Amino acid sequence: MNEIVHRKKRNAFTLTELLVVVAIIGVLMAALLPMLKKAMEMTRQTKCASNLKQIGVVMNLFASDNNERYPAAFGDSMNTVNLTWMWQLKSYLGLPENSMGMSPLPRAAGVLICPSLKQVTVRDASYAENNFMTSNSGRIWRYSRLTIPQSTTIIIAEISANADAYSPISGGPVTRRHPGPSANYLFADGHVESFKDLIPATDKRWEPDL
Repeated sequence: MNEIVHRKKRNAFTLTELLVVVAIIGVLMAALLPMLKKAMEMTRQTKCASNLKQIGVVMNLFASDNNERYPAAFGDSMNTVNLTWMWQLKSYLGLPENSMGMSPLPRAAGVLICPSLKQVTVRDASYAENNFMTSNSGRIWRYSRLTIPQSTTIIIAEISANADAYSPISGGPVTRRHPGPSANYLFADGHVESFKDLIPATDKRWEPDL
């Protein structure tokens, strides 16, 4: 009987051994957490790119239904109705009206929200249209997809603000919330690219020579 009790005592962990195990686990967790965080951010970046690709599809569907014009940032493609571009796309995205709040200044919803966006207000947008679509610089393309090189012209950029359009001249830097840090951009042909460097206002990807 004494021998059995003695064996049980020898098989038990001591407090020191438990503390060592806990310490090792803590060190491993500390080493793994940054990698897990980076992996999660990369996943969010991929989801953001997927969102933009879906937006690109419906932007071009909208253009097919509206004289080859994309939805205006604020106002319809012919500038006759004061609706945001998000609101004009909601039916193409299958978003019910009550999911976006009241017109004409809806909240973003569904694929219109980047998973990495840290909203300050409920109306902070993840994405904004390229404001040069209606620039007054003399190279105006007025939302027409037929007048631009589609594979090299940006139509949507990432932001973190209550805005519908983004101007690389007056709108401040694009929000680079993904690893790098980097931002995703949607081009007129529907493809998405990620860039670490900010794209200057003089870059032809914002406003091509027409």
